[in-house]
Amino acid sequence: MYNFLRTNGFGTEDIIAVEQPQKKGHLVGANELDPANANHRVTLHHNYYFNMEDRMPRLRAGDAHVFNVYIDNTAALAAKRSVTTSSRP
Repeated sequence: MYNFLRTNGFGTEDIIAVEQPQKKGHLVGANELDPANANHRVTLHHNYYFNMEDRMPRLRAGDAHVFNVYIDNTAALAAKRSVTTSSRP
């Protein structure tokens, strides 16, 4: 990705904006083949997440209850769009 950004006219600030967001958060169940994953019960409440690139929470299996959670992906989405819709040479 770094090479793509550098060779397509992205500067240092652009690269930082693209690479800064966190890819994953709250992965529950370490091994997707583990049958014990179905027993996971997770509650997330009153949390603030900033610039997460992936869905929240990430579950292999089990139940999640999520409430009063605020996720602000504005900057991550803008950075992603700058790469996918770039008209740079």
